[in-house]
Amino acid sequence: PPTIRFITQQPVTTQHSTNTPTSVTTSPPIPSPIAFPTDTPTGRPSLGSAFSPAQEDFLGLLQSNASSEEYLKPFYNFDPSNSSSSSPQWQAMEWLTADPNYDTYRDERKIQRYALAVFGYGLESLPDDETWLNYNIHECDWFTTAASGSSCSSSKSNNNNLRQGETGDLMHRLELDNLGLVGTLPVELGLLSNTLTQIYLRNNSLSGTLPSIWGKDFQRLQRIQLTNAKLEGTLPPEWGQMRSLAVLGLGRNHLNGSLPEDWARNGGMRSLGTLGLESNELTGTIPTDWGNGGIPSLTRLYLNKNLLTGQVPDSLWSPNAWQEVNLAANDLTGAISDSTCAISTMTTLVADCNSGDVICTCCTA
Repeated sequence: PPTIRFITQQPVTTQHSTNTPTSVTTSPPIPSPIAFPTDTPTGRPSLGSAFSPAQEDFLGLLQSNASSEEYLKPFYNFDPSNSSSSSPQWQAMEWLTADPNYDTYRDERKIQRYALAVFGYGLESLPDDETWLNYNIHECDWFTTAASGSSCSSSKSNNNNLRQGETGDLMHRLELDNLGLVGTLPVELGLLSNTLTQIYLRNNSLSGTLPSIWGKDFQRLQRIQLTNAKLEGTLPPEWGQMRSLAVLGLGRNHLNGSLPEDWARNGGMRSLGTLGLESNELTGTIPTDWGNGGIPSLTRLYLNKNLLTGQVPDSLWSPNAWQEVNLAANDLTGAISDSTCAISTMTTLVADCNSGDVICTCCTA
């Protein structure tokens, strides 16, 4: 990504947005940088005495660790006199670098705390008023709806000095289901991709689109459950690079556009077993490449209640060991063969057969 160059200026009081969670303890106003990309690499700049050492440290850390310019854009052309000074990214950095314990955190935890703080500041209210964005509580022990009560894999009380390569105090699971959270789905969750394996944010109101760069970053992610999260936009073709993803639940949103053919190319989603896209506004045809082993582990497919058209491709059914398929409430046509009906593992097959749009001898509806 382009190098960020900083210009110092007189201190300006940062204005926080009206939807800042009331439970957040923010630091005193911190002099703010103006940053902009330059085509001439200058290395890590010296920001001068007008900036806190913690801010200088973190912005350099973010630049060296970000896989994409998307993570840096909030700090390009930064002008604290306009509304960008109340962006979730700026508020998160201000909160993070004002932490009295900031200098004791490993780099991985600085990035982790920033990503979670961006999520928190992008919500109308925090998931929990006691733990989230509390300097005195390890972020792994912030409120979660996970049954384990923790988002990480080990006890967090005295493990800030874990040896290099240990990840017990890094997030493996982000679970905040059924809380009615109102806000945005931040791209910055991709900064957790080195350890995050599961995301559960079902039944919330998270406006925005699915970040395309997650496809490249989330190589360890195994489960994404974003059902009924009020998401919009299209399905990113780049998500076909998520080779560890086993479950993808995106049903009951406002997603539109076509089903990406790229999800079945170049090994693509080779681990994907369950794909839920029901009750969206998806259009076009079912890609023929989704069959013939294009998504080889897929056994459960839910495409019902969309706007799909065209024939159900014969290639879809082989060689997968299908268990459940629901194609109903679309404008699909064609026939489903008797050999498909004979798949021994199939327990549910729904495809508007009763209406006559799809000819099938074994459909349950």
